[in-house]
Amino acid sequence: MELCRTGVLRVWALVEDVVIVVGGPRTGKTGWLAGRVLDAPGAAR
Repeated sequence: MELCRTGVLRVWALVEDVVIVVGGPRTGKTGWLAGRVLDAPGAAR
């Protein structure tokens, strides 16, 4: 999955490594994502 492009440089990630969260304001997206980061083994970027 291509994440972004800057000129000729492209940034790619494996589909398994990408989480997309979509929702309206005040629906708990930040809290949900914080829980995932805290529970993840190793470094989160």
